[in-house]
Amino acid sequence: ILGTETTPSLPNLLSLDALSLSNLIQTRQVKCVDLMNQTLTRINDINDPNQQQQQQQYLNAIVSMKSKQELMNEAYLADEDLDNGIWKGWLHGIPLAIKDLSNVKGLPNTLGGSKLYSSLQQQQQQQHTTSNEEDDAFARRIRKEGAIFIGKTNAPEFGLGSHTFNDMFGYTANPYDTSKSAGGSSGGAAVALASNMLCLADGSDMMGSLRNPAGWNGIYSIRPTAGLISEDNDDDDDGGPNLGLSGCDDGDDVNDSEEQEGNLLELPYPISTPGPMARTPLDVAAFLQTMAGYDSDDGGRRNKRFDASTVSSKPNVAGTKIGWLADWSGAYPMEEGILNLCESTLKDVFENKEIGRAHV
Repeated sequence: ILGTETTPSLPNLLSLDALSLSNLIQTRQVKCVDLMNQTLTRINDINDPNQQQQQQQYLNAIVSMKSKQELMNEAYLADEDLDNGIWKGWLHGIPLAIKDLSNVKGLPNTLGGSKLYSSLQQQQQQQHTTSNEEDDAFARRIRKEGAIFIGKTNAPEFGLGSHTFNDMFGYTANPYDTSKSAGGSSGGAAVALASNMLCLADGSDMMGSLRNPAGWNGIYSIRPTAGLISEDNDDDDDGGPNLGLSGCDDGDDVNDSEEQEGNLLELPYPISTPGPMARTPLDVAAFLQTMAGYDSDDGGRRNKRFDASTVSSKPNVAGTKIGWLADWSGAYPMEEGILNLCESTLKDVFENKEIGRAHV
């Protein structure tokens, strides 16, 4: 992976999964300022496209970053909260960046480096209001768990397409081979995870934008059932408006509507959804629980929309059916050898007697 050859001793904190980091922070074995400092050093070393040196290609996964001074101050305050017995949640003091299709308080939302938003930014700069004033619903839930938002992750304009590049921020490179695509549209998020800049990231998906970047960068993700991650704030104690565009991806309309014969057809379900990305399945599950939030039943009880405790670290796959689309009977072109490699690996893993037979 890019950067590891020039960093002989990769900081241990950055290679840890999110749940392990959370435990170390809560038990005061790790300071938030130390984690932030290592995070910013790593990002400065391998991310920034404006500091290119000879024979060094930068990944350009994280964009619109806050200043180091501001972020270190936020980390200091997170440590101060712990000193005073205040632990906001399992993401307390953990640096995160939100995909640049969603609203985050204090950060711009360019919708994937859109030229349309360049002119809007110029107008906002004149009014000194270049950043959003509110979080989208799922970002609010992440913030309430104590996360520190450091910036945004790069995406194609409006989330259109399966590769990550735009005119404003440029091309996001694959950390395993910078001449190859990072996938998309959640390519910035996947690259930030694969290169140990972040331990968690959000993405969004209509037709693969959480899944193909995960596969191309060797990390984990899941496309949640559409609607599981609610876009309203009914589960938030302090309410607050949702400014829309949360999870807008692959060019889908914010209202998930289609035009049919001149009439506006409202779909009964969303076709795009935000979702979690991480380097371990258990982190994916924990992050999905946070992003999904809570429902309130008729008795006023708050119930988790998704319960991460139901996910086992050693699942029993016996009898499970694994869906394998392959090339859809020739519909998808593949390089020679790819299909055979994938199919043989799937069968080796899931039909292995040692872990319990599944059917692929």
